[in-house]
Amino acid sequence: MTHPPSLSEREALLKTALAYFDAYGADLARWPEQARRTAEALAGDARFEAARETALALDRDLALVTAPAAGDALKERMLAAAPGRRPSQGAPLLASLFAGRRFAPAGALAGLTALGFAAGMVSTPGGASAQEEALAYAEAAIASTLSEEDAFWAIEQ
Repeated sequence: MTHPPSLSEREALLKTALAYFDAYGADLARWPEQARRTAEALAGDARFEAARETALALDRDLALVTAPAAGDALKERMLAAAPGRRPSQGAPLLASLFAGRRFAPAGALAGLTALGFAAGMVSTPGGASAQEEALAYAEAAIASTLSEEDAFWAIEQ
């Protein structure tokens, strides 16, 4: 059996419930479970019921309103004003750099990975045979990954 909340508890519950009306609206089904229990504890309170009626009226008014569609000019202005956004003129430049060489950056990354592996193998103790083996793997990886026609720095003719 639960006891009725004291006056100070009731004020705190009412303040919480008013915040839930602002966040979730008047429909208690949209409220979190704990908040619904708060609403049950406040049932019959005149201030709670008045706030709920106000929230119901707002919900009805909001249901009648349809948001206008944003035009392309508004979308562009919003995207241009977004923090950290580069001007749209830079995008075609990057696209043109990699248009014909779609996988060239991946090939360069694979080649650099092989070089890093080879450098790590060479710098570890193990004698000349380990160094020669690492260099052979690195040369094979570079030769198969970065041929002249796949290099991203190659000039198309």
